[in-house]
Amino acid sequence: RGGWQANSKYIMFIHQDVDLSSESWLEDAEKTLDSLPNLGIAGVAGKKDNKGIITNIKHGNPPVSAGAIKLTTSTKVQTLDECLVIIPKDVFDLIKFDETVCNDWHLYAVDYCLSIKHLGFDAYVLPIPVYHRSAAYSLSESYYITLENVLKKHKNYYKMIFTTVGNWSTR
Repeated sequence: RGGWQANSKYIMFIHQDVDLSSESWLEDAEKTLDSLPNLGIAGVAGKKDNKGIITNIKHGNPPVSAGAIKLTTSTKVQTLDECLVIIPKDVFDLIKFDETVCNDWHLYAVDYCLSIKHLGFDAYVLPIPVYHRSAAYSLSESYYITLENVLKKHKNYYKMIFTTVGNWSTR
């Protein structure tokens, strides 16, 4: 609902337990976002294939790296993790989150990334670090129900869907 009411250039959806790493984080992110071609959505963790999670996130207590692949430049990915995503308002005006397929708090960014690609937009992981207090292990039964919905929705377009939690065949 907040996304529908927003009137800024970008809309950020962020978990309550994510700390931005600097006082200039928002300005740095906006500058980076402004430079990305075909931007549909950006985040701080994602996957493009089966080679590993692409992120500069540290998570847990004590903080440890959340992924194997560090980045120094924005990188196109297939999907993003939900802990922090930013969507240009004009893109969000074209396509909202699919509340039928993702009717809880799981996989809505994954589904959004896959959906916006049909409109010619790209998903990016930003090279800007954050700290996520959670160790991010919360796979409930509802996760797998939503995953099944996402796999069904996108099975005609993707053989595999790569998420920060796993690699999933749509077949």
